[in-house]
Formats: sequence, C-alpha cells, structure tokens
Amino acid sequence: MAVTGSIVVTTSRDGPLRKYSCAWTSDGAAGTVTECPVTLRAGQIVQVVCTPGATTPTNDYDVTLLPATGETDLLGGGGTDMSSTLTNFVGADRANLPVWIPTGTYWPTVAAAGNSKTGVIDIFVA
Repeated sequence: MAVTGSIVVTTSRDGPLRKYSCAWTSDGAAGTVTECPVTLRAGQIVQVVCTPGATTPTNDYDVTLLPATGETDLLGGGGTDMSSTLTNFVGADRANLPVWIPTGTYWPTVAAAGNSKTGVIDIFVA
C-alpha cells in the first residue's frame, strides 16, 4: 500500500503520561491517511483523543492504530464513526484500552475523512 495523506508528530509530557500528538491531513483523492509511521515508547495506551481540525473531516470518519504487523487495530474498533464537530474520546469504555505495547513503529490511520481534511490524534501512553 502506498503512503496517503500526512502526519506531523509532536511529543510532550502530560502529567505522568507521554502524549503523542499526530496532526493529520487526509489525501485529497481518497480522504485517507495511511502508512505514516509514529514511534511510540513501551507502555500502556490508556486513551486516544481524536479532534477535528480547522478543515473538518466528513462526519463518521474512522481512526485505527495499527502495529508494525498491521493486522490488529489496537483500538479494537473504538475509533469508528468519529464526529466531525466534537472531540472524540477513545478509552476503556469504548475500546480495548488500556493495551500494553512494546517500543516500536505504529501507524495511526484515517479513513473516509473527505478531501484534504485535517485533525489531530492524541495518543496517551503511561
């Protein structure tokens, strides 16, 4: 699969957690973001927060977080049907979080967001 869209990652501390902010822009043709790697440290993903950007994505867009092997969504489907106007919280009540991950490369992906839309995926690791 070819890279579509783009992600710019910034890392910060948020209390005892490490926060990975992934600012994304979807591909103009497909409305997707794929194969944009993010390096996460070992720990437990305790919450993922998806925020629509200034160019709001299409309502009910989908977010997944894939490991290097690519076959398992670490959010367990909890990132489906995101609101285009509200901040979306993906936590233990909606997904299989917390989930332990080893240090490595992961791929936040976005689907069905629309033409050149923007948003932020914040990944909190304890």
